Amino acid sequence: MPPAETQPLRRANAFGELTLSSKGTLNMYINIDQWNFTGPFSSTASVRNQSGTYVVLTRKPGTADFSVVDVGESGDLRSRLENHDRDDCWRRNNAGELKVAVLYCDQQSRMAVEAHLRRRFNPKCGDR
Repeated sequence: MPPAETQPLRRANAFGELTLSSKGTLNMYINIDQWNFTGPFSSTASVRNQSGTYVVLTRKPGTADFSVVDVGESGDLRSRLENHDRDDCWRRNNAGELKVAVLYCDQQSRMAVEAHLRRRFNPKCGDR
């Protein structure tokens, strides 16, 4: 019988799903529309410098439901989030907790996901 640590631990919560890998890495996921985004994260430290789509989320402390503040895409997610021209808008629309969730994908996919989520959620920030 394999040791217990080789079996991933999955636990659903208000965010989506927490997964503890066999290597002890904690992975967080949140379902946004039809995609499983990584996160939500309170900082960009866990966001990789990769191509993808991001969703800026907010919620009141102690509540389970997030609201979408902004949706965007970039070839370098971490850099884009850390140097974003709409971060003032994010702070103005912060209900108490500000988080980001990311979906790593190629350029064509990230643009399609962004367009879909913008139509779906009509975020307060990010008018183009």
